[in-house]
Amino acid sequence: MTDREGTGCVVESYGRRVVVERSDGARLPCKLKRKNFDLVAGDDVRIALSPGDDEWTVTVRLPRRNVRRLRRDNGVTVSAQFPHSIGYP
Repeated sequence: MTDREGTGCVVESYGRRVVVERSDGARLPCKLKRKNFDLVAGDDVRIALSPGDDEWTVTVRLPRRNVRRLRRDNGVTVSAQFPHSIGYP
């Protein structure tokens, strides 16, 4: 990866904006490249800084390691990732 691209983990997600933590501990506010990204905290993503743009963009959601989905009574589906350390497969 270069200084204009990299990978990280989503630590906050709200609307079309997320905060991604890179392996060096830096937290970067990012926008989403596509409207239909279904990102939740814990997702590993690839990010890039486009030429002439001063804002990081999530370009790819990497495969999820572990996810649970719950359908609420109103039909809304909620996704969440759980770390292996708390006993989920």
